[in-house]
Amino acid sequence: MDKKWLNYREGTYTNFAAGLEPDGFKEIKWGQRLSTVLGMKEDKTYSSESDTNDFYKRDNEDLTIKDARINRIVYFFPEGRFCAAFAIAHGIDNFKALRKELIDEYGNNGAFTESICFWFGYRCVVKLRYEASSDLVILEINHHKC
Repeated sequence: MDKKWLNYREGTYTNFAAGLEPDGFKEIKWGQRLSTVLGMKEDKTYSSESDTNDFYKRDNEDLTIKDARINRIVYFFPEGRFCAAFAIAHGIDNFKALRKELIDEYGNNGAFTESICFWFGYRCVVKLRYEASSDLVILEINHHKC
């Protein structure tokens, strides 16, 4: 197995530019309690009858990230603590705008293909992907403790 990948899995390697690994998403810090985040409402889109729902959306969410127009942002709070965020958009132009913003924000050391960008660090992983068949753009930011 590639040593860099093994180190990533162990949280001992990062490809974020020095000091630029995110400590959360949109002012919500990793591990922050749901009860301290204003305007959150349950998002039942991802729940089932048997599961507890840990997915939330924000009232009056700003659905832009720089020049990208986002359709939906969902936050994941297992056991009431912030662990991940998912931003969903459509269109190659939104993918390109997000990719540019993420490279500007986190550096050009990530793993890149035409349709995937991937940064991993000591605390989290940031993945951006474009699915051409559905014209879907997905940005995932996950804390390692998810």
